[in-house]
Amino acid sequence: FLFGCYTALRHSDYSRLDALHFKDDIIRIWTVKKDKKVFIPMHYQLRELLKRRNNILPGPISDQKHNKQIKVIGKLAGINEEVILSKTRGGKRIETVKYKYEFITSHTARRSGATNMYLAGIDLKFIQDILGHAKIEQTISYIKVSAEDNAKRLINHPYFSGK
Repeated sequence: FLFGCYTALRHSDYSRLDALHFKDDIIRIWTVKKDKKVFIPMHYQLRELLKRRNNILPGPISDQKHNKQIKVIGKLAGINEEVILSKTRGGKRIETVKYKYEFITSHTARRSGATNMYLAGIDLKFIQDILGHAKIEQTISYIKVSAEDNAKRLINHPYFSGK
């Protein structure tokens, strides 16, 4: 899951990583879904994680097993507030109330990676390249930032700070 958070790769891609994909602190991998080569700078915490594991990557597991395990970890971590998920199906809005950990999936890591890159100030075009999206609109849909977080991000912008 952390590989997904730090790289914004899909489970189908980060579960295939091996030492050959890492060179000069850049991850190079052909993505499965889009059949596109992406280049991702290695996040410093990912380098530390690999160092602690003697550069031995975890063995691959199925997406289904991964999603089941990450929900258990989310519950153990106390991510247990009740939330409402609204979806439109057949023109009707359907609301589902569940514990937040029940909504965590491997794709949550990909979206979190994209959001964290954005909050860190990485240009949307670079995030788009890392995600392998053809259209910037798809990349924007991955980024979840509250209005307050956006204001905090902009507070030091020269327009607002006068610097």
